[in-house]
Amino acid sequence: MGYRKIRKISRPKAEIVNLDTADSNVDIRNLNEFDDEEFDEVYAFYVLEHLEFEAFFLLMDEIHRILGPNGIFSIKVPHWRGTSAFICPEHRRCFSAYTFNYFAKFTVIERKFRIVKSGKLNFLNVFNFLYNIHPVITEKFLSNILAPEEIIFKLRKAKR
Repeated sequence: MGYRKIRKISRPKAEIVNLDTADSNVDIRNLNEFDDEEFDEVYAFYVLEHLEFEAFFLLMDEIHRILGPNGIFSIKVPHWRGTSAFICPEHRRCFSAYTFNYFAKFTVIERKFRIVKSGKLNFLNVFNFLYNIHPVITEKFLSNILAPEEIIFKLRKAKR
């Protein structure tokens, strides 16, 4: 199983460890090399949408295992209605505001919609505050008018 583009994994009060199988300048290539509860925070930016079904669930289990008590898992993924969700043929899944509610091992502590990631239409991000008032309003109504490109999540490792 390959893990792609996990850019930063931060150890408690220490350096950043880079994990990316597509990049030759990485520190570690397999999450199994980490000890239980070794990290305070893990970042996965534009990774999860590339994983096969089984790999996605295995990765979620591994992230939970390597996060310390109250550890944070920061995620950026394409919104299911955004144009980038389906542009890349490598994308295996899309994400809604409620996708990570499925995982009882984590508590969603933050979810933010972002209308545009970058580029000429970046001025549309002035409406982000409106999209972030309530996820139901965004998913049922606002995304029909102008779909957000990404969702940013912060998950906290749930207590056992």
